[in-house]
Amino acid sequence: MGEPKDIEARVGDLEARVDDVGAETRVAGEDASAARQLAAASDRDVADLRTDLRGFRRAATGSFNALRADMADMRTEMRQGFAETDARFAAMDRGLATVDTGFAEIRGRLDGTASGLAQIADLVTTLIDQEGGSRLEGGEPGGP
Repeated sequence: MGEPKDIEARVGDLEARVDDVGAETRVAGEDASAARQLAAASDRDVADLRTDLRGFRRAATGSFNALRADMADMRTEMRQGFAETDARFAAMDRGLATVDTGFAEIRGRLDGTASGLAQIADLVTTLIDQEGGSRLEGGEPGGP
């Protein structure tokens, strides 16, 4: 085998290595402990995030439901408003039809009046022509 001096050196090396491994084991243990603490903190953070997300989801769902209800109400109001506007336009159309009929009646009366005035003008012109011929021949109005 080897010499005793060589064995002492080797044992010294092994003891140093065991000390190093012990130190590394302590460091690894500390790292593992720190990792467990970080994992626990991470779990709490994830749980908090899940809670926040659930709260956000509830709030968003509530907001969307309220918006949907508002939109449905607005749609109903718009339809009622358009129906009222359509009814008002229909009433205006009926009123305008009455006005159109009134204008047609007035137009007929004015045409009748114009025709009567044209006949009167023709008669007056005929009378003037009849009298005007005698006046032109020397007769004066009111005289023989």
